[in-house]
Amino acid sequence: MLALLPIILLLLTPGVMLVIRIVRPGFTYYYLLAVAGSSLTWITMLVLGFQLPQTIRLLEWSPESLFPASPTLLADESTWPYAFAVATLALSVILTAVARITQHSWKTWVSTLTVASMGILAIFSGNLLTLLLAWAAIDLVELIIFFIQVNDSSARERAVVSFSARTAGIVLLLWAGVVVAPGDPFSFTDIPTEASVYLLLAAGLRLGVLPLHLPFAQEIPLRRGLGSMLRLAPAASSLMLLTRTATVGVAQPIQPYLFALAALAAIYGAIGWITATDELRGRPFWILGMAALAVASAIKGHPLASQAWGLTCLLSGGLLFLSSAKYRSLLIIFILGILGITGLPFTPAWDGAHLYAAPLDLFLPIFLISQAILMTGYLRHALAASSDLSGSERWIRTVYPLGLGLLPLSHYLIAWQTPLPHDNTGNYAEWWAGLSVLIITALLIFIGQRDLHLPSVIMPVWNRLYSLKWMANLAWALYRSVGKVIAIATNIMEGSGGVLWAMVLLVILVSLLAQSGLGG
Repeated sequence: MLALLPIILLLLTPGVMLVIRIVRPGFTYYYLLAVAGSSLTWITMLVLGFQLPQTIRLLEWSPESLFPASPTLLADESTWPYAFAVATLALSVILTAVARITQHSWKTWVSTLTVASMGILAIFSGNLLTLLLAWAAIDLVELIIFFIQVNDSSARERAVVSFSARTAGIVLLLWAGVVVAPGDPFSFTDIPTEASVYLLLAAGLRLGVLPLHLPFAQEIPLRRGLGSMLRLAPAASSLMLLTRTATVGVAQPIQPYLFALAALAAIYGAIGWITATDELRGRPFWILGMAALAVASAIKGHPLASQAWGLTCLLSGGLLFLSSAKYRSLLIIFILGILGITGLPFTPAWDGAHLYAAPLDLFLPIFLISQAILMTGYLRHALAASSDLSGSERWIRTVYPLGLGLLPLSHYLIAWQTPLPHDNTGNYAEWWAGLSVLIITALLIFIGQRDLHLPSVIMPVWNRLYSLKWMANLAWALYRSVGKVIAIATNIMEGSGGVLWAMVLLVILVSLLAQSGLGG
């Protein structure tokens, strides 16, 4: 039951806010309610980490001949780290909002906690059915929040196209259940080998890695807090699925092709991240680049490595995305965030070094270089000039660093909960990977200080080559074509001959069924 309590708390707090808004419109302490709800959730999630595993059946669907599986939650070593990361993000979003308190309203807290609850529900999914329902719920909630926050029609249209791309991931997940285990849906504790490639593609498609496409990058007005939650919470559920899939791995014949696609996404995301004007504009590229490392680890069958890169994406990235004010006393917090990317021994991403373990692959240097570029970009954005809180009240200067410090603290707590990475000989695994990343990062920083840049002609070619705008243009064309077809069909069916056309379509349908043998 403890695994269900964080979700209840994150849903109950917005519910209380809505009731208070109706009963007492003049109430002004919504922020304190949000802090209390997210703090209780964080503490509950921390306690849950010492009582794993837990399985909770949410509903008992019957009859079993129609519903062989019921919605189930599963909290174990693969899901708890991601759920704890999302709970930490929710609390950090609330606490760091004091630096931007005039930009927020009670609706912001309601949206943030609701998205976090949907994210944790998806992460704790114990079987395909639960994850399907959770993904659909989180996508619908994100779409509603975006429509509430943004009034531009073109931006809303792009949001619908992005929603459709995520729906394709849900379809792939459904296909895995229908094709691999028809009538006997499998749980995530016993994934069939035949289903692993479908699960990998479903997660990769929602993250933008397989195939390479930049996830929807349109930002809502509240970019730091709610915007970060809207980007990271849905990604966490897909990263969890990668960790699950890595326990099974994928068939050897298709590994090189998937590895090549992941390498392409990694280098594209890394270049986009380091060249972005600020961390918020580069946020989609950061998620893409780090997710590519997680996908590559899952392809090689290393669940701890996939989990390490996924958590680095959420927690080290979240630290930078929520830091609206940077000043000298926060330097130690950012240093901890940077260490979380290196993969050095005894740092949170040390398990990620399994990506570079034997057998070596032709694309491994690309991942190593991409990791170094991501780290260099992180340093660049972390050290960029920003405002401080010198003119703010003392309680704001206390709460804001606490909200940021929770992210690296939670990152290290999760790392200490996982086993140390060892190779087959009993030695510490692939310690050279982190050292290589540091050397490449130092070289990139040296090149940047010497003001050595790519020629101006190369960057436009790079963007045209890897932006893959043809995919977006194709999606737009399909979206508009479907709209036109629906409009034509509506006009025909609403006209005077609508009944006649309905009869014609019915006759055609019956004829097709008869020809296929279904009509006897």
